[in-house]
Amino acid sequence: MRFRKPRPENVETAYAVEKIIRDADAVPATMAILYYRMTSFLSAADIDFPVA
Repeated sequence: MRFRKPRPENVETAYAVEKIIRDADAVPATMAILYYRMTSFLSAADIDFPVA
């Protein structure tokens, strides 16, 4: 997860944005490129995936 921020701030931002969306009774569709594929509806493990 980038959000154009360094780790761990980028992961914290991802969780904060997802919480805002959930608090609005919506479902977050966090997206990233993992394993060279576009992925959406990331799990916590996906969000915490180490990026080189």
